[in-house]
Amino acid sequence: MADDSVLKYPYFTAEPQKSGWPLIPTAGHFGADAAAKGLKICSENLRRKFPNSQIIVTEVLPAHAPGNRFYDDIKKTHAALDTLNLGNTPNAGVLKLWGDFVKPDGTLKQELFTSDNIHLSPAGYDVYAAKLKPLIDEQHRK
Repeated sequence: MADDSVLKYPYFTAEPQKSGWPLIPTAGHFGADAAAKGLKICSENLRRKFPNSQIIVTEVLPAHAPGNRFYDDIKKTHAALDTLNLGNTPNAGVLKLWGDFVKPDGTLKQELFTSDNIHLSPAGYDVYAAKLKPLIDEQHRK
């Protein structure tokens, strides 16, 4: 992984009010609506406890291929998340990642995934980190 990978980048500070909270949803194993509502509850709880912290909700990354149930469930989860407008509150944002991990036809960019078509490869983590880093940097400038 590159030196600026998500795992090596210091996001949390000694002052929780200035920390950031990345919320990374799962593929909605309990249904798209339940996954989206659970994420909303998590973000609301964080907002109550740390009202000035940044909350970044990331899209669920693609997995498998179009037509696969897992892939289709992820798309449904995105649609449910979009209706909640989680990025429309102060110090909150939604990190759109789907287009960075799929080709125009919707199939995975294989070099960004391991052979299971679910987990990211080192190159995939580099892409993820590159997309997340500007949001983290912005929070640390505040």
